Amino acid sequence: GPPAPRHYRTGDWVEVDLTRQVLMLMRGGALVKTLPISSGAWGMSTPTGEYRILYKSWGWVQVPLGWMYSPSYFRTSYAIHGSGSVPAWPASHGFVRTPVWATDELAGQLYVGLPVLIYY
Repeated sequence: GPPAPRHYRTGDWVEVDLTRQVLMLMRGGALVKTLPISSGAWGMSTPTGEYRILYKSWGWVQVPLGWMYSPSYFRTSYAIHGSGSVPAWPASHGFVRTPVWATDELAGQLYVGLPVLIYY
């Protein structure tokens, strides 16, 4: 069936389901957006747990591992970001890749302090 959030609470949050490789954006307790992602490949796992958006950058940003588009960091060195390569399987270095075409709108909705729940 279609992806469904695992957690229900009031307010806004993001869920990243690593098993299904999807990101779900929740607003006011309702699912408003589902996007495909590509998470960390074997040996470079995306961390699971509950986080918050810590800080953001806009546009293309060069990091030691390459380029990412409009990253929203949920840990000091882990972010949800746009990428030109978002296969349907884990392929990143631990980040949460989203399609570049969806990242401008998504990044605008991932505000500092927004809860991010990541799980298998």
